[in-house]
Amino acid sequence: MQPDAKKKSPLAHWGELIGMKKHYTIILNRITRFINQICEAEGDHHVTQLLRTRG
Repeated sequence: MQPDAKKKSPLAHWGELIGMKKHYTIILNRITRFINQICEAEGDHHVTQLLRTRG
């Protein structure tokens, strides 16, 4: 019984890791999108400030 358990556990573990990896990539994509939106918003704000200081 023990050898079978040892053989099955790594496969189950890898399955969990692959599932978690997919989950993490989705979270990372959302975070990067959120950061990009913030950067774009700050960039636009920075540009408007520069135009105001020049004008």
